[in-house]
Amino acid sequence: MSGFDQTTEGSPRPPWKIIVLVVGAVMVGGVLIAGAVLFVRSRQMVEIASQNMDRIQTQVSSLVAGCAQQEDPEACRNEKITLAASATGVVSVCQQLGGNAADSCIWTVSKERQDAPSCSLIEDQERARLCADQINQSVAIAKKDLSLCELIQDSDKRTACVDTIIGPVTSANCLERKQDASYCDGLSRFDSIVQSGDPSQCM
Repeated sequence: MSGFDQTTEGSPRPPWKIIVLVVGAVMVGGVLIAGAVLFVRSRQMVEIASQNMDRIQTQVSSLVAGCAQQEDPEACRNEKITLAASATGVVSVCQQLGGNAADSCIWTVSKERQDAPSCSLIEDQERARLCADQINQSVAIAKKDLSLCELIQDSDKRTACVDTIIGPVTSANCLERKQDASYCDGLSRFDSIVQSGDPSQCM
């Protein structure tokens, strides 16, 4: 047997099992540490949010304190709370009101923040839908984002949203815009009549 072979056979083999265990332990330890860090940060964020809400609530209480001496205390309270919600951008502040006052406050702040999901806090479902549709349409057009148009529940507003961004449906893009085949045929016939200049074809 050659000297090379003897050296190879005599060399100690790497302890693969130990290496695997060490690497695995390091990975598990890293995951645990990362999880602990995320947990601590999450707790800190919750505490900060809670402190902010306490501070906002104190400000709201201070604002409405003088309403009791006003001629219309309820109107004063509605106004002050809506102003506080608007100033802080915290829609949930509106829920200190009730009924239509709360719904109007939520709609106002949601619109200011361009935050359609916040409209779901409106108790009146029809108003909640209108609020979300209005905001989604506004943001979609501003950002030219067709995906936001698809979130609009009212079909007329949804179509108007798409038309504003990419133009109206024509005979050229009708099928591409996934319109009904008979509707597309009608557009094509109309275009043909216009091009021919023959009004008798309209009969």
